[in-house]
Amino acid sequence: MSLINPSEQGVVPSPEAMATVRALPSYAHGVMAHPAGHPAPRTIDVATSPGFVHLIPDNPDELASDCEQLRWIEEDGLYDGAEVRDSIR
Repeated sequence: MSLINPSEQGVVPSPEAMATVRALPSYAHGVMAHPAGHPAPRTIDVATSPGFVHLIPDNPDELASDCEQLRWIEEDGLYDGAEVRDSIR
């Protein structure tokens, strides 16, 4: 799943901020395009994506839930340079 920065600007998240993403039940692996703290512009195409994660679920419902959770985490400020707040809904 490609990561998407929904904000006009941001930064590549720290490993600590990515812990929320790694806690998703189907999370298997992730790769960031740049090191933590590097500028992350709004995602408009593959070249501006901050990175990607592989989600390997036990069932389709888990995948749908984790995809939705990941987008909430991103919307909640994953790329603002601060720790993610109340991301898991």
